[in-house]
Amino acid sequence: METRISLRYALFVLPVCCLLSCSGSTEITQSWRNPDIEPVAFNNVLVIGMSDDAIARGNVEQAVVKELRGAGVAAQMGMEVFPPMLFKEKMDREKAKVRIAGAGADAVLLLTLLDSRTTETYIPGAMVYTPSAGSMAMYGYWYDSWNVAYTQGYYMNSKEIIVQSNLYRTSDEALLWAGKSKATDPSSMSKFARLYSRVIVRQMVSDGVFAPRPDAK
Repeated sequence: METRISLRYALFVLPVCCLLSCSGSTEITQSWRNPDIEPVAFNNVLVIGMSDDAIARGNVEQAVVKELRGAGVAAQMGMEVFPPMLFKEKMDREKAKVRIAGAGADAVLLLTLLDSRTTETYIPGAMVYTPSAGSMAMYGYWYDSWNVAYTQGYYMNSKEIIVQSNLYRTSDEALLWAGKSKATDPSSMSKFARLYSRVIVRQMVSDGVFAPRPDAK
């Protein structure tokens, strides 16, 4: 059974999965770096979660900005430039360009939900039986055979979220880096934001996207 979450309502919406029994994980499944562009020392990377869910967007933007700054990359939350109400109005391209330029952003990192699904899997029951000393003889086994125990089967929900992350240079709108990530069974919004931001920033650093800033200590 599969249930999709509408893009209209949220990027990174994490409904409670009642039967989750393990902690989640997040990984990069694909990444690409523009081979024609050398590493760049950005003055300000504007991080924008493409969602009209202000709480979810704020959590993710804040986490990614924190990770970027920790890696020595100057960054700013998109909510500071594009407040939630502007997203609801579906601002056009030219107005968006003016705001981005006004923020002094020389790069924009766009975060977009590609897919979100919950799958339900049935885990069948199993026989639980340990031979007793009496079962070593035929009639002892005859008696023990009536006392075999079975565990009950149960259903387990597994949640999967796919997010696309694209980094653009604002001067010519060139795509510098793209990555696709998958989160499995996230236990909470804050944990998802923390793990997601960590894996994408580490991947960008590993892929050689950023050059050290001259003023970096």
